[in-house]
Amino acid sequence: KFSTSCETSQFSRAECTRMERVTRPQALEAALALWLPNGTHVYVSSTEPPSFFLRLRSRYRLYFAEDFKDKLATFSTNNYALYAVETLVLFGAFSVVQTFGYVTSWFEDACFPATGLRHS
Repeated sequence: KFSTSCETSQFSRAECTRMERVTRPQALEAALALWLPNGTHVYVSSTEPPSFFLRLRSRYRLYFAEDFKDKLATFSTNNYALYAVETLVLFGAFSVVQTFGYVTSWFEDACFPATGLRHS
């Protein structure tokens, strides 16, 4: 179970060579340490297998979609449904760390117009 505050992270290593370097586990650990204290609950949205993030488990409580497959099975029949759930987690998180440089402002306004009020 998540606590009342949850963090979320999205990682995409396929975008470019620089992304490949900065999204290795040791680089992720160093970057996340700048913002998140030890023991933080972190939901990871990635195409990498959970084993890729093993190094981060010593510092954070990691969660992946597969950790909730029993709950997701009742309505998630495809990747679009999973994406929708992960998007809700993203916008409900206390903080968000992404390796993407282009993601959210237009998307937030279009899909979640009240996003600006979420932590007011």
